[in-house]
Amino acid sequence: MLKMKIEFFKAVLLLLLVSLTVRVFAQSKQNIIELKIGDQCPDFVFSNIINYKTNNAHLSDFKGKIVILDFWATWCGSCIDALPELDKVQKQFPNDLMVLPVTYEDRNKAKKFFSINKNLNVLSLPSVTEEKNLIRFFPHRMIPHEVWIGTDGRVMAITDAEYITVKNIQEALTHGIYPVKIKKEPKNIIYNNPLYSGYLSDDFKLKPELIQYQSLLTRNIEGVPSNQTITKVSPQIIKRTLTNWSISGLYQSSILWVGLMSDYKGNFSEFLNSMVILDVKDSSRFDWPSETSEEWAKKPDSLTTFCYEQIVPRADSLNLNKYMLEDLNRYFGQLLGIKGGVEIRKVKCWALLRTGDDGLLKSNGGKSEITLGPNDDYSMVKNNTIREWFIAMLRGGPLMTSILPVINESGITEPVDFEIHADLKDPKAIGKALQKYGLDFKLVERDLDMLVISDKSSRNDVSPYPPSK
Repeated sequence: MLKMKIEFFKAVLLLLLVSLTVRVFAQSKQNIIELKIGDQCPDFVFSNIINYKTNNAHLSDFKGKIVILDFWATWCGSCIDALPELDKVQKQFPNDLMVLPVTYEDRNKAKKFFSINKNLNVLSLPSVTEEKNLIRFFPHRMIPHEVWIGTDGRVMAITDAEYITVKNIQEALTHGIYPVKIKKEPKNIIYNNPLYSGYLSDDFKLKPELIQYQSLLTRNIEGVPSNQTITKVSPQIIKRTLTNWSISGLYQSSILWVGLMSDYKGNFSEFLNSMVILDVKDSSRFDWPSETSEEWAKKPDSLTTFCYEQIVPRADSLNLNKYMLEDLNRYFGQLLGIKGGVEIRKVKCWALLRTGDDGLLKSNGGKSEITLGPNDDYSMVKNNTIREWFIAMLRGGPLMTSILPVINESGITEPVDFEIHADLKDPKAIGKALQKYGLDFKLVERDLDMLVISDKSSRNDVSPYPPSK
């Protein structure tokens, strides 16, 4: 009976010890929180140490020294390269520094790795192995990862291995603070997100000025207006963004735009469908003058409009159009099998010609003005040029929707004065109104630079860029 009682009490005592151990372990696990710079460290227990005088040690064993925890692994090439350098620094400060490599890997695996690696088997550095808790105090994604603990037991710095130098250790010992850059790394990477949009989660906000080159094509973004901007992200970086543009509009922007980025001044310089030739079997994805706005509106935006953005250094900004055209041909070449570029084509067009005495247009001076009536039935030019009037008529003006190209062959470059009442959407009506000034619009054939968009299989080898003038 006595023997049975003793065995019973032993069993109860064992259960109590197991329960207490589980509770203490669970409690210690719950109490582990990430330590940041300036936080006081607990008296860490370092277990399974290889190449050291004992198997275990406490942080307090190194009181009065700077302790550097070097997180490493046998598969990490940069960690292995860093270890000999850390060993050299350690030897410079035998009494003031303790470099302690730490790995989660098996003790025997780490020990064997040290012994067979000719660059490591000569080192005096120990290493903590099979360590699982320290990484929870100091979470990280990239190794080597260096945690500096000061002589007072507080976290002094978190850095890359390259910053563990004799100079920096001396500074830290002298002044009690870490002298240079602190390591920064994302704690979470969302692999399905693009780099510029959430790949590094909220830990890293990608600053726009960091991007040196970028091009991006997206489908229609619902609710966003059709717009184009060219902006300076920084004094060194240029960005062009086009939202919800038609395919032909995107191609026109890459060739016809005469804003900040292009010095092209050919026969066409505005966004005009009349300057675009479609040599494609399927034109349903293109806005085209032969289609009514109602027909075009029936087509889903997701099929007909796209967004494009590009970023380049300002020093390379003159190539903005070139890069954009290359992008469009690459993207739409894969998506739709098309390619765009400039060709000289003989086409019918409306040409403004001199028919009489241009002295009738002579300006009387004064304020420079161009007026277009709200009903597109009146125009007045005062002390301004024919070219500027063309720009006003074509850049979002009444002649922008002309089915045929409209060109200026008047040869008049000096400022003029004139006033007309006519249907400003009809070159023939405008020409009739201008006859009293010795000008007229005539229907002619001319060899013009045209933007040609064609199926790649049917396209000749022509330059995609405007020819030199």
